[in-house]
Amino acid sequence: MIPQSVSFKNQKIIQSTNGKKIGQLPDDEPIKQVLRYVFALIGLKAENLPSDIQKVVLIDFIKTELSNYTVEEIKTAFQLAVKGEISVEINHFQNFSALYLSQVLKAYQIEKNAAILEFNKAEQRQKKENEMTPDEIERIYRDFDNNCLLDVWNEFVLTGNVNFSFYPPFLFYESLAGRHKVMKISELDKYRILDIAKKEIVKEYSTPRNFGSFPEFKRAREIFEKEGFKKDKLKQKCSEIAVTEFFKKCRNESIDLITLIKTKTNE
Repeated sequence: MIPQSVSFKNQKIIQSTNGKKIGQLPDDEPIKQVLRYVFALIGLKAENLPSDIQKVVLIDFIKTELSNYTVEEIKTAFQLAVKGEISVEINHFQNFSALYLSQVLKAYQIEKNAAILEFNKAEQRQKKENEMTPDEIERIYRDFDNNCLLDVWNEFVLTGNVNFSFYPPFLFYESLAGRHKVMKISELDKYRILDIAKKEIVKEYSTPRNFGSFPEFKRAREIFEKEGFKKDKLKQKCSEIAVTEFFKKCRNESIDLITLIKTKTNE
């Protein structure tokens, strides 16, 4: 578990290192997917996308030279580069090459080393300190907004998908509804979301592989008991639904979340 005192930026870097390394992947599909994401993120125009031959070269370069990274690290590296949080020239001049890719990853490695160093120091401090000061808590809130909430929002704007990555959806709900108070949900909607969440959880755990088919919600309690679920599972699912609906509402009403939060903060 990553200590909470580690900045969210560095938490994200550390979390990105989890999972299979590129050299352990059974096929090239995860590499192809992350390249498609990166092309869209940096604004590479369709006519300037690498040719099929160039893609083969890129994938081979990634498999041989970046084999100790995860595909999530490539994604994180470019997210940080676009945000100006690593020292690298992000302007690709509509030419995505192995050289350009390696330059971004080289800059990312510097930040990764710093993240690992902070993580190790935080682990040592955590053995001595169990309580955070108000300033530390406030810094964590700011880090979460800058490096998690806004990342998820920006990815949603770009792809239309809400990806909470490694973080519990309730953290996003608490930030939007609790601290910033930009997301308001009526009691009627709370009951509606709760009902949807319950049904989705039942559906997820109603396969023959688990405990047979459970078409009736009254059997949900049995599933929760057998799987050892507590209220947290339902809370996270409700938060996921609520935040996803809020993001879509902002998009449909042409509301920029970043501007909305800043406006609310200054009131």
